[in-house]
Amino acid sequence: MKAMNEREAALSATKDDLAKQRHAFVEFMNFLEIYAAAVNTKLLVGVAREIVEDKIVDSIVEVMITPQWHDDIEQSIRSPTTYTHLGRFIRKRRPAINSQADAARKLANAA
Repeated sequence: MKAMNEREAALSATKDDLAKQRHAFVEFMNFLEIYAAAVNTKLLVGVAREIVEDKIVDSIVEVMITPQWHDDIEQSIRSPTTYTHLGRFIRKRRPAINSQADAARKLANAA
């Protein structure tokens, strides 16, 4: 989780430089892919798995409700295997992810 937190911090620290911000975002997406692969292949078990799954879902929701990143995701896809594990992770949890994204959007709109 430390590495994921570092990727999030790097993303926040690059707000004034679009090129650096895009690079940090792609690195963040790569970490999501690595964590998704670990969950999908059952490398993580028990509480560690639960914590990582929750973190991935929260991160996916943030990306979903932040349209500025959608083009960057498309541009970062370099082959048919890019984000394969993340896609599989999302497909298995689509209803929960959509529900959490809907709640996040409502909360953002209420603010």
